Amino acid sequence: MKELANTIKEPLKNYSFMTFVLCWSGLVIMSSLYITIPLISTFTDIFKVTPTQAAWTSSSFSFCFAIGCLFYGPLSDRFGRKTVILLGLSILAVISLLMGLITDLSWLILFRALNNYLSSPVFGFTAQQILYVRSMGIIGMLLSPYAGQLVEKHGLFSVLRTGMVLSIFGLLLLGISTSLVSIVVSSILFIAGLAIFAPTVIAIIGRLGGSARGAAVSAYTFILFAGASIGPIFALNILKTGGYFLTFLALALCLCFGLLASFFIRMDDEIKES
Repeated sequence: MKELANTIKEPLKNYSFMTFVLCWSGLVIMSSLYITIPLISTFTDIFKVTPTQAAWTSSSFSFCFAIGCLFYGPLSDRFGRKTVILLGLSILAVISLLMGLITDLSWLILFRALNNYLSSPVFGFTAQQILYVRSMGIIGMLLSPYAGQLVEKHGLFSVLRTGMVLSIFGLLLLGISTSLVSIVVSSILFIAGLAIFAPTVIAIIGRLGGSARGAAVSAYTFILFAGASIGPIFALNILKTGGYFLTFLALALCLCFGLLASFFIRMDDEIKES
């Protein structure tokens, strides 16, 4: 009995450690996705390039992340998930170290490919104020764990549309905000809406995908990060020609199209509820 108990405890212990490693890896990788955004002004000064060119350090990462999402599933099925994860993390660690030695923007973009600065030029914030705004945005993220409970109580599409409306409202407020307090409040609203509707979108895609759920989620992830790669370039170009209000208005309109599209999606359980 004692040997059996020890055998059961060992996998549980390993499982807890694996959960910690995977959670930490996920946090670091997603941080890597956005870490260059507040550094774009620094890249602009160091490499003597335009903000649009510097933004490719973020876009290249997002685009290649999107491409990778189409392949890691089949590769994991063929070679094993642990093998693919271990190899990917090992290469990522080496490349991340090498990036600190790069003195040319082209190589940095290339290495980023293998691996809201907007608030600074728009509002004239210091680095400390930008960090404060981003930190306060975490308040909005706290709603994400409750998205499932909200869906159970109010339905998938009600939660989806409510979250999108919150984000749209937050973006519009950002376009007319002139003080630090109003920008913080607007950011919290935007992120709160995003924290609600993002997991709901994944749930809807999973249900509509049926037996092809894995492929459907992979396709969604590809589109998501393809958009994330285009977003900084798109926003900076609008910012140069139309100012920050037009920039946030354009982003809000993109979400409005998504909100409108949600009314054309029907699922069996939603039909029964209505």
